[in-house]
Amino acid sequence: MAAYCSELQYLANPETTHVQSAEQHNQDVNSLGLISARKTAETVEVLKLMASNYLVALCQAIDLRHLEENMRNSVKLAVSNVAKRVLMVGGVGDLHPSRFCEKDLLKVINDEPVFAYIDDPCGEHSVIVHKLKLVLVNHALANNNDMTNPSASIFLKIVLPKEVEETRFAFETGYPALETGSRTTGPILCIKKIRSPGEDCDKVFSTICSGTLIDPLLHYLNEWDGSPLPKC
Repeated sequence: MAAYCSELQYLANPETTHVQSAEQHNQDVNSLGLISARKTAETVEVLKLMASNYLVALCQAIDLRHLEENMRNSVKLAVSNVAKRVLMVGGVGDLHPSRFCEKDLLKVINDEPVFAYIDDPCGEHSVIVHKLKLVLVNHALANNNDMTNPSASIFLKIVLPKEVEETRFAFETGYPALETGSRTTGPILCIKKIRSPGEDCDKVFSTICSGTLIDPLLHYLNEWDGSPLPKC
């Protein structure tokens, strides 16, 4: 995008010898001023297209980041609930030695990329499940237990897919990252859909041309004082 922007100035100021010879074959119709005005108008259209593509890509990045955080929090909540229900108390009512492993389980979730396992979190080849099992085994060996609690794995397979699906549904039906006056960009830009990204870019381009994109953008920026935002 930066490379394309560097070419806009050249496109808007094309009065070179080559352009003059190509454009001024009919001196009665064309002039340097007319050529400059026409090329400047073309440059503005190109800039609108570039801005619409950039806005769509920016909204997709925001959506994906928001989805990642929501999914990670739902997985952490499910694992934490399973650990508290299953690993706190043993079969005869005594405190289970693995009750202290919740912190290590949550650390595994924080360190693992969400999109590496979220499509099938409890599948046979799920990375996150194998790492969680490894934490349980290590705690069992450290506490001289000859076996881990099998209920934790079974209960997690019941709870985790449901939590992930509910989070995904809430995200897809949530507030859009970019909402114009006519809400033409749809609910969420990065959900599963049959339309292409070019359609989203075309809708944003239309709102730029009609001027209806100004108010929503100012609404999102009305609380920003212009200072650099902290890094996440």
